[in-house]
Amino acid sequence: MRVRIHTTLLALFLGALISMTDAIAAPFFVYRSASAVACLGTIAVGDCSSGYERDDADSGLAQVSRSFSGAGNSLTVLSSGDASFGVLKASASASYNITGSPINAYGSGIAGFIDIITIDFAPWNGSTGLLNVYYTLDGTISSTGAGKGIANVFLSAGTDQSTSQSRVQTYTSSTSGVFSVGAPISFVYGQPFGLFFSLYACAGGGDLVGCGFPHVTGTGSGDADFSNTFVLSGLIPTDLNGNQAVGALFSSQSGTQYSVNGVGGVPEPASGILVMICLCAISARMRWRRTTS
Repeated sequence: MRVRIHTTLLALFLGALISMTDAIAAPFFVYRSASAVACLGTIAVGDCSSGYERDDADSGLAQVSRSFSGAGNSLTVLSSGDASFGVLKASASASYNITGSPINAYGSGIAGFIDIITIDFAPWNGSTGLLNVYYTLDGTISSTGAGKGIANVFLSAGTDQSTSQSRVQTYTSSTSGVFSVGAPISFVYGQPFGLFFSLYACAGGGDLVGCGFPHVTGTGSGDADFSNTFVLSGLIPTDLNGNQAVGALFSSQSGTQYSVNGVGGVPEPASGILVMICLCAISARMRWRRTTS
């Protein structure tokens, strides 16, 4: 199941990502990072005083495998994040036994990248366009007791933070397929702009920004395994009327090769078909609006 996240939670979630990476500033700059966390604490927001471990990596893999116990409570966490440009992996698994009042008991894994890309299309350079963004996602979510598992896909794009456009998609059950970020991202042909993506997986319970979990008590577990990856699978530029910029050229400051097929080569046939169906729907909607205006 995929739902829109509440606007307030979106703001909190972005704040947590800023704190995690220290990488979102004005203007955007090229960066990738991963983080993994385990937390056992009181009911206070963000408190992990009974046990805390965090691993951060500017590139490559971040991982936490840790058990905490004390005052009759216990928590075991395995969480990880792995970030490459256009390909993200994150997972979190947490099992707990809380004997008293509900408290924080969770694990989280996060992976993200920021790149600066330019889309050149000579006839339209200097004019505003729309970028339709698609990604493939394959992950499983399960839970027992009051435990929960959840995953968030976050996108921000713009020339700097003051002009950024943000999207968040939340997944609360196992999923596999090609997804759209929602409304297209606006940009200017021939001019660089920042593109920030993150994949956030968390499990357990407690006041972890970006997850919205209740505190937990008793015995339970949560699991969000999205290590089968988020892959950027479609970047389709159009004009404001939905006409595609066929032959547009992509360049990036990271050196990553992007195209209408996203990153990493030609998508699987099924993925390509889904992206084209989405593009046709966008074009049809644009034509309908012009004929009814």
